[in-house]
Amino acid sequence: LRPVIFKNKSIVQAVVRDGALTISTMAEPLEDGAPNQIIRARTLKTKKELQGRVIDAKTIEVVL
Repeated sequence: LRPVIFKNKSIVQAVVRDGALTISTMAEPLEDGAPNQIIRARTLKTKKELQGRVIDAKTIEVVL
């Protein structure tokens, strides 16, 4: 079992990286998350659902 580092419904930073370009937004995880796990999240501003890999307790990296 991997340790859960945040619970769903918390607020995290969702980061998209493409070469030198980095974009981030705040998101709400829709699942509990452990390091390197792919989870679903929803952006706070647009309510768009996305998938991201858990980086740490406050960050997910969006999977393109």
